[in-house]
Amino acid sequence: MSTKRKSRVASSRAPKEEIELSICAFGVDPLTITLPDPSSDMQSVNIKQLILNSTAELWTYTLQNRMRWQSEDGISSKLTRKARGAFEELGIAPSEWSKLASSKIAQISIPVDRLGQNALRLMPWEFFIASALAADPRVPIVRKAVFTQSAKPATPERTNKTILFIQSAPGRLGTAYDFDSEKKLVRSTFSDATVKILENPDIAEIRRCVVDLDPEVIHFAGFDYRQAMAELSADAAGEYPSAIPRVGAWPEDSFDGVVLGDPAQGVVAHHSAEFADALCAGKRGPVMVCLACWHGATALAPELVLAGARSCFCFQDILDDEFAETILSSFYRFWRDENWKLGPAFTNTLRHLWKQPGGVRGTGIVLLTTDELVARNTPETEPQKTEAAPPLRGKKLADANLPALIGFDIRPHNELNYAMLHNAQPLFKSFRIIRLSDAEFEDLEITVDLCTGPEGKAFRRTTALRVQTLDLTREIVIPLNATLSRQIREAVSSSLFVEIACGGRILHRETHRVRLLPADQWKDSAKDSRWLPSFVLPRDPAVTHVIRDAHKYVKVLRDDPDAGFEGYQVYSSIDDESEHSEDEQIALDLQVQAIWAAIAHECRLVYINPPPTYSDGFDSQRLRTPSTTVNGQMGTCIDLALLFAACLEFVDIYPVIFLLDGHALPGYWRSETAHSRFVCIDNPGDAAVRQSRSSALAGGSKLGDGWVFDESIYEEIRKEIEIGNLVPVESTRLTQVSSFAQAVELGTRALASASGFQCMLDIHIARQLNVTPLPIQE
Repeated sequence: MSTKRKSRVASSRAPKEEIELSICAFGVDPLTITLPDPSSDMQSVNIKQLILNSTAELWTYTLQNRMRWQSEDGISSKLTRKARGAFEELGIAPSEWSKLASSKIAQISIPVDRLGQNALRLMPWEFFIASALAADPRVPIVRKAVFTQSAKPATPERTNKTILFIQSAPGRLGTAYDFDSEKKLVRSTFSDATVKILENPDIAEIRRCVVDLDPEVIHFAGFDYRQAMAELSADAAGEYPSAIPRVGAWPEDSFDGVVLGDPAQGVVAHHSAEFADALCAGKRGPVMVCLACWHGATALAPELVLAGARSCFCFQDILDDEFAETILSSFYRFWRDENWKLGPAFTNTLRHLWKQPGGVRGTGIVLLTTDELVARNTPETEPQKTEAAPPLRGKKLADANLPALIGFDIRPHNELNYAMLHNAQPLFKSFRIIRLSDAEFEDLEITVDLCTGPEGKAFRRTTALRVQTLDLTREIVIPLNATLSRQIREAVSSSLFVEIACGGRILHRETHRVRLLPADQWKDSAKDSRWLPSFVLPRDPAVTHVIRDAHKYVKVLRDDPDAGFEGYQVYSSIDDESEHSEDEQIALDLQVQAIWAAIAHECRLVYINPPPTYSDGFDSQRLRTPSTTVNGQMGTCIDLALLFAACLEFVDIYPVIFLLDGHALPGYWRSETAHSRFVCIDNPGDAAVRQSRSSALAGGSKLGDGWVFDESIYEEIRKEIEIGNLVPVESTRLTQVSSFAQAVELGTRALASASGFQCMLDIHIARQLNVTPLPIQE
């Protein structure tokens, strides 16, 4: 394959010694940051470049871990201080942000004619600048591609009459994904255009199609290289990432691209430069390329505008697939409604998303364009409003050809358990209603019934369909007013009934078969292991008995007849844990040791295998409550971990549970301050940042929940253990009446290597995010 690139810039020039980043808005003097040119032959590196490099790494890492800190109190002000501090180091004082923060749209002009990974591409600019602005309402931020060499003429305006949809999920990547709703979305947005669908093409087929069709809009639904490795390595027992062949002699440490099909090898990875050349192989570059994949902004988008694309809509980092499709549907709708004007469409998309329940934060929604959307020192004007079509009612609805007007993407989970329902989790993998034309529907009546006994459980809602895609996946939850879900002892078959009607006309009706799992059944899978905190039951009667027995031990261990369990109140009011006295830290540890002694000496537990389970998966396990463990005097490693964590939570010491391959053990945070700093990523350390970023670049991380810290965070966890902020405890030693010191030593040894580490579950964060204990007891 040829590696000759079709570039928007001339190939020869003498390197400059510096480049400029410019951030501007309507009527505001631009803020300019001068940096050394990475392609120059300078012997010394400008200090600003070093600052930008470290800032890019830290903010990328913060963005990757956004689920971890979003629930933290005061996080907005902390992020603002961090961002403004970084800008001060780059030469921009906080006082310069006042006018920019009041703008309705801001634009950062970024040089994009650099190959490879560097700070300009890696930096999550939207998230970083928004944090510094701290504006309310928030300010939409777009990226303006600036070419430091003589650029080719911009792609002329086109009428969006030729659309190319590329679906790329070759091999096992396609088994868990359905692209039908995305295809319907594109077809409905460009209803009067020619839409060409390519399913799992190789690079040569894409190039041929682009040359023949010369598409104005390209929608890519697939996997970037890192996401593909994360997906495949999750079920391949370490076979990946080396099993995905890479095309071309590109450096491994900076490889970034997409995964496509290949006639000879099945699945191959193409560098972003090669992929961009194929998408821009037509006579004229595309007006818009939408990348429905992860990590599009880092390399794919810059390479696309270099190759000839006019604009690129994409995402900076990891994003939930259904949510990404919702974002794309909103952008397409506003783009069409604004008569293909990019600035108003992007602005309206973000403002619409910010109004949604819970808002949108730290998602890295990126628009990279060669257009000048913000003219310097030019008054800002309001976008033109368009009239919406009247909704379908009465005879118009009765006479309408509904299959051509509305589509459905409804896929329920095959198994449901009480922990899932208890935590208000969706019954469906997807529940979306898709508008396939300009027609709007009024008074849609949605009914979902889950059969759980004589009284059943039901969801009812009446709504309107005015948006392109109405996503109700996370909104359809079932009330816990039926007793069957709590009382069933074994899995039972049940049914889930769905009906959608409008004006008395049935639009969709279907019954799905599901299995209801017992309340004490937990699945140790990537999707369901996150609900383990609900099995930590601090109000179980056995926990009260353990703490009562532990009182005599804590008095002896602390040599104080008045000693008790005050948790972190043992510390003074000093915020910095480095100022805590050694006596205070020992007093905290002795509380934990007293609980250990009470369980070990009073309960007299023995180890036993898990109770039997009957499920479709081999990863299910029946968990014992503290009462069952204590009264039966037996438990598995995870039962013992849950018992110990429940006792810690009861005395207000923050517990964690570590999940390893085939093993589980508890731990605890030694101070609230250490916990807060870990959550807010105050100082992960250069080594941890580099290690975690390397793990992410290798495809090892996927966005999870805020209380789940997967293997990509291992280096940070290990560092906290090493400095004594986080203490792991090998709880199986309770069955051997071992010393507490020995249990801590064995727990530390179990976490000394990343091998076998799955995740750490933080119970305190889970509670903050409403993952509450199950209402079950013996």
